[in-house]
Amino acid sequence: MPVTLRIHHGDVDPKDLSGRLVRVDGTTVGTLQGEDAAFDIELERGTHCVWLHLGPYDSNGARIAVKDGETVDLVVTDAHPGVWGFFAGGFYSLTEKERDGIASTP
Repeated sequence: MPVTLRIHHGDVDPKDLSGRLVRVDGTTVGTLQGEDAAFDIELERGTHCVWLHLGPYDSNGARIAVKDGETVDLVVTDAHPGVWGFFAGGFYSLTEKERDGIASTP
């Protein structure tokens, strides 16, 4: 039974995320389109590393461990890079929402 990975834009303007590649375990699985809707993808159960990629820039990733039939919700947050963000166009992090009473791990 597959696992659903859902990425929400959170407080980040979805237009700022347009064109960013969604990478899972080093493989591109889709591209964010800058829409308000969440991005969904099906994965196999197990442990996965998920991050966003654009040009030379990668977001801070999330490591998720999932079981059959689960839906994992990740939220894009601004990582507040300070002055560097002015030059690089901002940095983002993926943070897992709490599920089944288990808080996410950074």
